[in-house]
Amino acid sequence: MLMAAVVLSACTASSRVVKVYEGDTLDKSQVAKLVTPEDIDVIEIDGIKQKEYVLESMSLTYDLLPGEHVVVYKYNGLFSKVRDSNDADAPRAELIQSEQRQVKFNASAGQTYNFNFKRPGSKNEAREFVETFQAAIVTESGRSVAKDSKYVKPATIVSPAQTPAVTAFPVASAPVATTAAPAAQTAGVAPVDAGLSRLDALKVLWGKASAEEKKEFLRWAFQ
Repeated sequence: MLMAAVVLSACTASSRVVKVYEGDTLDKSQVAKLVTPEDIDVIEIDGIKQKEYVLESMSLTYDLLPGEHVVVYKYNGLFSKVRDSNDADAPRAELIQSEQRQVKFNASAGQTYNFNFKRPGSKNEAREFVETFQAAIVTESGRSVAKDSKYVKPATIVSPAQTPAVTAFPVASAPVATTAAPAAQTAGVAPVDAGLSRLDALKVLWGKASAEEKKEFLRWAFQ
């Protein structure tokens, strides 16, 4: 029997579905579903980087093709923070993250899988929890199908065509001709908001911001 402290997330209508395969959308009986709670951040699936979402408190359901999959993820807990001063700009939340973990499991069509782990009950517990964070993949009935392990970055293989040739003798350096830099390179760089209204400039900056920068901005905006 699973204890109340163990997270066993269920696929609900509020869970956003992410299709992790190419081609037409398949019937639910033809795919496997991996449900992640709001405090699990999936980074890669089968070596493919997954999209980051601005809203962290969001449950996601990944639709997978049947077969073996490798999932890279981390714990990502957001806790309220008591201000130490009257500084209005002081952050009201603290993000506590674990190191990356990975799990390999064989998914069956029509099955739903969940992350199973003990969730910390407080911010102090979370700080200790992330040091030894571990999770397992379980079926809807609670049967464990795989346990995670420490993330190991795949080795980069360099093909012979990419390996630079090595000479066994010194080569005299040819004189380098000095050419005038193109005007486009020497011209000053115009600011992002040049000729734009403040609203349009903000839209441009938002489009160029990373997911992490957007998260930090939203935390600040809603303080």
